Amino acid sequence: MTGVHLRAPAPQELSDLTGLCLRAKAVSGYDKAFMDACVPAFSFTDVPSKDWLRVAVSENRILGVAQLSTAPPLAHLEKLFIEPDAMGQGVGRLLFQAAVNEALNRGDCTAIRIVSDPGAVPFYQRMGADLTGEREPSEVIEGRSLPVLSLRLDPPHPQR
Repeated sequence: MTGVHLRAPAPQELSDLTGLCLRAKAVSGYDKAFMDACVPAFSFTDVPSKDWLRVAVSENRILGVAQLSTAPPLAHLEKLFIEPDAMGQGVGRLLFQAAVNEALNRGDCTAIRIVSDPGAVPFYQRMGADLTGEREPSEVIEGRSLPVLSLRLDPPHPQR
């Protein structure tokens, strides 16, 4: 996507990122009670300093956010959300590929694990992730389970 660059968010932007996540999640048609329950899970008030966190920006407007943590041998895509009016324009792909590159650069991860909203599974599959068949309990709704995907990380091969 042209005109979009990635950068680390400024501390004062963290609360805005929570709103971005909620707007993106609401596109799936969830009710108000569900969305209210999502607020703690989507909050950026306690981002561990070792996590990789980037925003996609165009003309000083944040269009998306991605957060990656690592617990070798796995990297975990904690969050990937795009502003609703920027969906389908390549912002998600850009952020996802940057997260993959970060996991590869850390050198000790063999895969990225993604606990996904059911509606986002097709996106992650287009990015090359496989549905593992695992389900993980939702942080938001008791008794709800979420699909888990995995993307195997193949280190770049040196040029000969």
